[in-house]
Amino acid sequence: MAGEQEEITEERIIVLPGGGDGVDEPEPKKPQEDGPDSDDPDAGLTELKAQLEKEKENRRLSDERADRESRQRAEAERRAGAANAQVREASTAATSAQHDSIVNALESAKSVLAALKRDYTAAMEAGEFGKAADIQGDMSLAGARQVSLENGKRAIEEQMEAAKKAPPARDQPSVTDRQEEFLRAIPATSAQWIRAHPQYFSDARFKTKVDAAAAYLEQVEGITYENPDYYTRIEQATGLREKAAPADGDVSSAAATVTERASPANGTKPAAQKPAQRVVPAAAPSRTVPNSTGNGNGKISVTLSPEERQVARLTLTPEIIGVDPVTKLPRDPEVVFAQRKQEAIAAGRRW
Repeated sequence: MAGEQEEITEERIIVLPGGGDGVDEPEPKKPQEDGPDSDDPDAGLTELKAQLEKEKENRRLSDERADRESRQRAEAERRAGAANAQVREASTAATSAQHDSIVNALESAKSVLAALKRDYTAAMEAGEFGKAADIQGDMSLAGARQVSLENGKRAIEEQMEAAKKAPPARDQPSVTDRQEEFLRAIPATSAQWIRAHPQYFSDARFKTKVDAAAAYLEQVEGITYENPDYYTRIEQATGLREKAAPADGDVSSAAATVTERASPANGTKPAAQKPAQRVVPAAAPSRTVPNSTGNGNGKISVTLSPEERQVARLTLTPEIIGVDPVTKLPRDPEVVFAQRKQEAIAAGRRW
């Protein structure tokens, strides 16, 4: 019934972590089957291999994409160059055709003017002065047309001559040209490395990683491109090369050191380690463990009387003791009471 307190008539023995630090210890998790947390080393190795294969496949796809994009850019640049060449050829052909047209028109104008001169002479000799006057007007028009054509011919010839003397028009630098210019400006070994990894120009993230690794090596560790390990370190930093595992001798040495420190044979005892702060449910009630004593396994057993259990439930409400930081569930008030009781006893305070 709501609001009524359960009557407690039995004692409860609660097992706390050694030292009574008031921190609960979690229940050990059962190993998951076929999961990443399984104790089976083969499962972890299989997962690691799968990750490495995935990374290799991603790098392969990235390289293929970079190579494909590079070929596409080169093809686009080739087509643009061909189109520009066609435009120049068409312009040259049009200028040449215009020059030929003016030359032909000029020859025709010269012929017309020569004929008019002959007609004018004949009219004057025949005394046909009126006809001679008309022919003289035609001669003026023909002469003006001839002068205009000669000026046009001279202008086009000057334009054609200037085009011959001018250096060939250069296209805008292509992406490939800019890349080659960049490679020529850096050390030969660096240029050779970048040529072997063309994704440096097509993958912005890869380029950033390479530049950052190079800057770290040069500015922090003082390693330059002249050092044989320079490019190896860059490849390790960018994921192109796996980092070298520690030598077996180093691992064996470390293991031997730990064994020596913890071995009773050398007259030493392993250093006592403070238990990790974990949360575990209290042990089941038992009357075989004495009140607030060690049970031989580094833990402390605290016995709560029925009255103490009742006080714990009444006073240590969830609003006061909060929830377990790991499980996020309400803490057991009796366990918290037992922890505080043990702390008081350990500190020599009356309880």
